[in-house]
Amino acid sequence: MSGLEGSAYRAVGTKAGQRPLRAGGGRLTAFCAVSVVLLVLAGSLSPFQFDVAAARAQQGVGPLAIGWQRSTITDLLTNIVVYLPIGSSLAIWLRRRVSAVTASCLATLIGAGTSLIAESLQTCIPLRTASWIDVLVNVSGTWCGALSAPLVRYAARRWLQIAGRAVNRTPMTAMAAMVGLGLFVQGLAPFDFVTSTADLHASLAATRWIPLPDNSVFSAPLPASAPPGADLSAWGVAGMFGLLGFLLAMSGREQLRSRQASAEAALGHAALLAMLVEAMQLFVVSQAFDSADILVNVVGAAFGLWFAIYVVDMPSRSQWLGRPGLLFRPVLLVPALVMQVAYHLLSAAGPSFARGETLAGAGVLWTPFAGCYGRPLADVCIHFATLGAHAAMLAVTVALIARRLGRQTRWWIAATAVLIVAVACQTLQHVNPIRVADTTDPLIGLGAAVAAALVCETVRRTARPAVTPLHVGSPATRVRHVETI
Repeated sequence: MSGLEGSAYRAVGTKAGQRPLRAGGGRLTAFCAVSVVLLVLAGSLSPFQFDVAAARAQQGVGPLAIGWQRSTITDLLTNIVVYLPIGSSLAIWLRRRVSAVTASCLATLIGAGTSLIAESLQTCIPLRTASWIDVLVNVSGTWCGALSAPLVRYAARRWLQIAGRAVNRTPMTAMAAMVGLGLFVQGLAPFDFVTSTADLHASLAATRWIPLPDNSVFSAPLPASAPPGADLSAWGVAGMFGLLGFLLAMSGREQLRSRQASAEAALGHAALLAMLVEAMQLFVVSQAFDSADILVNVVGAAFGLWFAIYVVDMPSRSQWLGRPGLLFRPVLLVPALVMQVAYHLLSAAGPSFARGETLAGAGVLWTPFAGCYGRPLADVCIHFATLGAHAAMLAVTVALIARRLGRQTRWWIAATAVLIVAVACQTLQHVNPIRVADTTDPLIGLGAAVAAALVCETVRRTARPAVTPLHVGSPATRVRHVETI
């Protein structure tokens, strides 16, 4: 290759390898920064029950009314952890326009202003206590987050590069790994691990070793206060294991294994994950070991891998190998979309969980995030994460269908579909006498759809080869493009 051709390859490689990452990453970091600030403000001002007249009659309103009330160690640590993402996300976003030192200082100032505004407004909320100690702790958390921004930025860029390479080389394996990790994390939520012998004994007493409705001879019977919607949730998890089995089987075929070897490996890995999750639930207070869950999840995974091998791969004679985009056809995506929408609607119309029971009679919670007040932070985060994951999966499914139909505005269509489904679910919850409609869930779903769009576009651009093939040299030296999702 001549010097001119080599310089052309280097120049094109720099543009193709860096510009998409910077363009997509800029929108993603801006979205993360704004979302974190808004979520922190919403959590600080919850339950939004302002009483200005009573506040003026007692301690006053505004920054001058902020006192020096003491806070517990738990509250101080919570404030630090909550404001860490504000500092890091703002510093990463501002770093694209100013120097690192200036970005850290500006991020700390914005965090301080956010905390001061939140504490000042808390003086008008009788249920909240405004304190300068919280302001100082929040500023400290923002400053620590701003200082850690380079490390977070480096880790994020490395993750995007690794994810891009994985999607470009072995997309089925990459998606199977993400789904498996999500199932493992969901199985251990809310991460309230046992810390005493009494908790361990209670967890062992609540186990169900035999997959029967009532096996009190072998273990304690199921508690009568179990959530009525637990069965529907278990079927939802089994459906996710079906997706995992599908992806694992296609991953084996992607690695040029035989169909039988791919099916056996997929079933073994799915069964191992199901048993591992249930075994770990022995050490989680809010969860209980249930052998029926293992059986249902393994059956779901077996159905998924059977569908992958004998319905998709064998009739097509593996024509999708090297072109994984051929797998995402409307004939497969439409049933997946229908099942997801049906699961969302059935979950909304079904029996109530503890959150709906405690808020029964509240009608409609029109103020976003007002229903989060008084709930543990871990429960709120888990609820939002689960809701966001389901909404993101629905958005990706709709976007793939829209792309197959040739729609350029596929992500706008996906976000609109997620919002429509979320509003329909809240309407069903409002009709249900023991459920409460909450405007928070549609907002979280819409935000998750936007986040899924930004992440997918960023990873897709990062997954492109760093060198664009120029028609020089022999055909053997040209870069071969692999179709990505």
